[in-house]
Amino acid sequence: RLKESLSRALVELDDVNGKLVSANLDLLRERSHDPLTRLLTEEVFRERLQDQTEKADIGQLVKLRVDGVAALRKSHGVTAFEIAIFAVATAIRRSIRPADFAGRIGDHEFAVFMPGSTPILASLAVGSISSAAAVAMLPFDGAVPSAPTVSVGGVECAPGFSIDAAFAAADAELEKSSAQGGNSSHWGNLRGHSGLSRR
Repeated sequence: RLKESLSRALVELDDVNGKLVSANLDLLRERSHDPLTRLLTEEVFRERLQDQTEKADIGQLVKLRVDGVAALRKSHGVTAFEIAIFAVATAIRRSIRPADFAGRIGDHEFAVFMPGSTPILASLAVGSISSAAAVAMLPFDGAVPSAPTVSVGGVECAPGFSIDAAFAAADAELEKSSAQGGNSSHWGNLRGHSGLSRR
């Protein structure tokens, strides 16, 4: 009887430990992921990016800004804004490779890092993101519903790159896309030379 009691106690203890481990993993995930988009938080994205600076391969850092959402939020409220943000985030999750990782960077911007990728391949992924986001039709112009679009700035990162320099370069390319009215992309590198552009 004592042996049976001990066996039952051990089983129960294992069950409790399993639930605690699961709860801890859930808690860690809650702390590392943005609650609306389920993408990485900016802090965790930067931590992951720091790991990539030590890899002996190039990668692409891509910044994406959802066009027109400030006006959408002003005219139709927070719910419409969040639908647009969620639609683009979902499109990002569905379009990137298993090796890639993405985070929500600020109010209506995202960042994706694509290890071992090229500007051409990253641009194709951006095209997939834009297509996948088209399922959400919202009144961006105040009346007629249309799909969310994104402005994109990308930068090629060589091994040992600086995170701050990479973000600054990607932001510079992103501003070029926004200055064209959105729904376009520009690519550069950490030497300051612009390359691929798409509209």
